[in-house]
Amino acid sequence: YAIHVSPGDHTIRRNADQVISARLEGFRTSRAVVFARYRGAARWEQAEMQPVGDAFEFVFPGIPDSLDYYVEARGVRSRTFKLSVKDLPVVKSIRVTYHYPAWSGLPPSTEDPGGDLRAVEGTEAELEVTTDRPLDSGVLVMESGETIRLAGGRARVPIRKDGSYYVASNENGEIVRLSDDYFIEAQTDQAPVVKIERPGRDSRVSAIEEVTVEVSA
Repeated sequence: YAIHVSPGDHTIRRNADQVISARLEGFRTSRAVVFARYRGAARWEQAEMQPVGDAFEFVFPGIPDSLDYYVEARGVRSRTFKLSVKDLPVVKSIRVTYHYPAWSGLPPSTEDPGGDLRAVEGTEAELEVTTDRPLDSGVLVMESGETIRLAGGRARVPIRKDGSYYVASNENGEIVRLSDDYFIEAQTDQAPVVKIERPGRDSRVSAIEEVTVEVSA
């Protein structure tokens, strides 16, 4: 029998939320409990975990300091893990400049504030991330797990398919989340919407009259 706990040992930003997930191996039960002890505290506190599919989850809200924790169910106990709290920059805003494909003929456009990325496939989104203090090891973490380095708070994200990303800090090889998820929507190229501007209605003319037709798209 075993209890597999995620994320296990992990580093988070101070006052950030953290979801704990526990998956049971070799047995079943309707109840699981998480035990936690903050740094410097003498006793362990406990809380019921919520069943989610074939696992259990619990959210530690706004963790102010490092803590040890473990999960117990039907007398089976996981090993003890540590959530290490670190003071890291806070993301204040994200400015997005879209560089559209050459074939579109569209000039760059900017969203400020931005976050979610929505543009036609083949667009490159240039992100400028502003934090409350310097972010030396910033990265964007894509849904696939790929990371894109933030150089001077800037990075370019190619929009090829739907997905998501978040801002993080690479702390000695460990990715520490700094923001919520932002969505990426890759839009397919649509046919132009054509409108006859002039004359724009049925028109009666003579057999020798020339008619000017003005069309917009």
